[in-house]
Amino acid sequence: MYKLLLVDDFYIEREFVKEVIIKSNLEVSIIGECENGKEALQYIQDHKPDFVLTDVEMPLMNGLELGKILSNQYNDIKIILMSNYNKFDYVKRAIDIDAYAYILKPVEEQEVLQVIRKVIDEKKCEQEKLKQEIELLE
Repeated sequence: MYKLLLVDDFYIEREFVKEVIIKSNLEVSIIGECENGKEALQYIQDHKPDFVLTDVEMPLMNGLELGKILSNQYNDIKIILMSNYNKFDYVKRAIDIDAYAYILKPVEEQEVLQVIRKVIDEKKCEQEKLKQEIELLE
């Protein structure tokens, strides 16, 4: 089971995404929820999720700042950004931090599920590749 952290300052958005993921029966569990990037960074240090689904615009530390730290310190954590804004600058910065996806709000159920399925598949491929490399070294 893969671990997902939800980061959004809007409770309703977090609840919607949580409900979509729970009823999907995907191989992912929501291990926590945070209201801003600063809170999320502390949570990540303690719980090491596989994926972080984060809003871009939040107080204290936004999702792009959080993503930049994660891409530098925890490059195995996949970052999925959500935003109300279809700004080129945000998308460019998302690419710069190697974000896995950029989802526009209001979030649509099928889009969230599609992105989560793809990120799970990619994580499985990475794990299989690592397993094969380890077997070659033995």
